[in-house]
Amino acid sequence: MNLPLMPKATAVWLVENTSLTFQQIADFCGMHTLEIQAIADGDVASHIMGLNPVPNGQL
Repeated sequence: MNLPLMPKATAVWLVENTSLTFQQIADFCGMHTLEIQAIADGDVASHIMGLNPVPNGQL
């Protein structure tokens, strides 16, 4: 499976705009579930703008 070009930015967008589980986002972005939890809590990647994977052809 191909991973998104910018996984953290994609994960930020998915956390903010979808109802996917942390595990589903982690699997799609190639990240650990705890990293996704930290993004959702605002501990990590708070300065990163989310990147919508749909117009980029990643989803």
